Amino acid sequence: MNPRERQLSVYAGEEAALAGAGRVFRDLREVRVYLDDLISSDWWADRWPHVEAIPVARTRSGRFSGYAVEGSGEIRLRTERQVKLPSVGSLRESVVLHEVAHVVTPGGGHGPAFVNALLALVRERLGFHAYGALLAELRRRHVVGEGDADDPDQPEDPDPG
Repeated sequence: MNPRERQLSVYAGEEAALAGAGRVFRDLREVRVYLDDLISSDWWADRWPHVEAIPVARTRSGRFSGYAVEGSGEIRLRTERQVKLPSVGSLRESVVLHEVAHVVTPGGGHGPAFVNALLALVRERLGFHAYGALLAELRRRHVVGEGDADDPDQPEDPDPG
């Protein structure tokens, strides 16, 4: 599977498994409070202690619901003013978690490290059922195989080399 096919498969898996899961934030301030809570947790410190903050800003693009700015650790999200139906916009918890997974796996695209981070974040924040649904969808789309996903309860090795 080439990188673009993998990206589209990840998006499709997320949409199928996580549509309606989690909360919808009213504004970027709520997203910032949510991320501060996540980053200050012991769970986070065990996995990504080198990421101490994730700045959040509004994107100027109407094309993307959200994206992580490579190299800065910042995420940018479309706000309610930019989306006619906020429930399908970028202020959904699942979209925020997707962008956070990019921040903790810089340069990883939608590859294995990103997918493992996303699965860990989903399990921690959206719960085991959402995690299981996402894992099943990613397996169905051949993004991960049986036994490929890391145990999300184990901290990621910051220096795998």
